[in-house]
Formats: sequence, structure tokens, C-alpha cells
Amino acid sequence: MTRSEELSQKLAELMKPQSKTPDGMTVQGMVEDWFNPKPMVMRHVIVIQLIAACIVAMILLATSAASFNPEEMLVAIFSFLLFVALAVGLFSKL
Repeated sequence: MTRSEELSQKLAELMKPQSKTPDGMTVQGMVEDWFNPKPMVMRHVIVIQLIAACIVAMILLATSAASFNPEEMLVAIFSFLLFVALAVGLFSKL
């Protein structure tokens, strides 16, 4: 056997799915999960991002409250509540 045939045979053996892994993890499986994630995982990622966005918006609103007059504060609070309502609406669509 030539060296290139041995190499191609070894590569073919490595590319075959192996059932010897105890937890079912393979390199090919990890790559597929990374580039084509499961819908449930993406749902959790989106929910975590929505929660983080609400927290950041609330912190920004709280830190800027001192510089707003009452009308600006009313607009800011209503905008925040609208943002939260849209986030809850998006969550219910998931």
C-alpha cells in the first residue's frame, strides 16, 4: 500500500461515525450543533437576550431619571413599558 492510500484509509476511518463514545459526542455532531442549532436552544438564547435587554433598558432609565423633566420621564416610562410589552409579545410567539 502506498502512503497516500494509507492516509486516505485512515481519514475514512476517522470520518465514520463511531458508537464507542460514551456520551454520544463526536466532532461532527458538535460542528452540526454549532452551525445548525436545535430550535429549543435558540428559544432559550432569545429569551435570555430579551431578559438582558429589559434589564439594560431599566438600568438606563433609572440612571437617566435625574436629568429628565416630568414630561420626558413620562415618555421614557411609557416607552419602556411598550418595549416590555413587545418583548412579552415576541416571547409568546416563540
